[in-house]
Amino acid sequence: MNTSTIDYARFRNLSGTDLAAYIGDDWCTRPLGTAFLDLCLTEIERFDEYHLVYAIELGALHDPERFSRLIPKYLADKRTSVWTAAFRALCRIPSITSEVYKDIVMYAARCADHELTDFLEDMRCKVR
Repeated sequence: MNTSTIDYARFRNLSGTDLAAYIGDDWCTRPLGTAFLDLCLTEIERFDEYHLVYAIELGALHDPERFSRLIPKYLADKRTSVWTAAFRALCRIPSITSEVYKDIVMYAARCADHELTDFLEDMRCKVR
């Protein structure tokens, strides 16, 4: 198991399969470099698909409070990997605000490719 810190500069400089190899299968157990999530939040709109998926997953794991506000819009993303990362991340987040829930409902309505009734009920139950 790789326990080295995930460095933001290296994360941004790699792409595709090189990025996937660097992050590795044990990404959820690896620590993040200083300011990693702050930098992700700053640059997320410019990320390619690979970086976006990892940012969603890592953000929801390490800072669910801040990332829960950002993730719902990716439920309307047409890229399967991004949509799946957003769905999975929201399922893992333990609680959400009513504002986040409203965003989830709004963006889920734009997602005609998936039946989300059960998902929305699960999200409603997480509102604090």
